[in-house]
Amino acid sequence: MRNISPIPGLGSTKASLGSFTDKLDTQLRQPVRTAQQQHQCQQQQQQQQQQQQQQQQQQQQQQQQQQQQQQQQQQQQQQQQQQQQQQQ
Repeated sequence: MRNISPIPGLGSTKASLGSFTDKLDTQLRQPVRTAQQQHQCQQQQQQQQQQQQQQQQQQQQQQQQQQQQQQQQQQQQQQQQQQQQQQQ
């Protein structure tokens, strides 16, 4: 069997094919990266919204507590007034 001579220009074709696959690789990976980043952003936004909702709930609870305290104070004042009236 004869030795087959190398095809001329095959080396440069391999090189250009390599750079093409590299480019393709980066092009394919980039959208995946951006999709992951978007997903992370969405998760962060959801967490922030949850935190805000929790803060709002806490504020509402505090307001309710304050209202209850005010009502208790009013009741105490009314009781004191009634006691004063009874004493008179």
